[in-house]
Amino acid sequence: YSARALWSKRQLLTVMEDFWGNHFNVTVPGDNIDDSRAHYSYVIRTNALGKFSTLLRGISKHPSMLTYLNNRESTYEHPNENQGRELLELHTVGVDYFYSYPQAEVQATIVAVARALTGWGRYRGNFNDTTPGGTGTALRGTFFYNSGTLRNQVRIGTTTLNNVVAGVHDTGAKALGTLFGAA
Repeated sequence: YSARALWSKRQLLTVMEDFWGNHFNVTVPGDNIDDSRAHYSYVIRTNALGKFSTLLRGISKHPSMLTYLNNRESTYEHPNENQGRELLELHTVGVDYFYSYPQAEVQATIVAVARALTGWGRYRGNFNDTTPGGTGTALRGTFFYNSGTLRNQVRIGTTTLNNVVAGVHDTGAKALGTLFGAA
């Protein structure tokens, strides 16, 4: 990073990459994210000067963030609030605005967002099918979404893997309350 910051012909990009890297911080080493951290930096760099919503979507679905904030273990039965809380407090709305509301409403909103993010995970399987069109180890670390209709299955692109224990999406209604103008 330092050499790029000093000698790059695209110094604004480098500064914004550093800014967004700090904003969407994922600590390395730790939490088994070492294998996907380089790609995480790539996602930040390629979106550093683009739309915030595109960057946020890419970061939120990235295996490094899903692992770092334990969302890969979030299920409809036990939604993990880490990613929902970080998404609201640090990545978007901000602590000052967020906690200007009553604590019960804040907590209900965090739980609603956590429930909305259930089913997002990181494929950690050990399939060794490396035949063309197979489910080879290249899928390991890939983002997946496991909806309520795919219980014990994971869909990665057009590939469906059976007998995979994974978090599934909470399909129930979620209300964000008055924090975002909803009633």
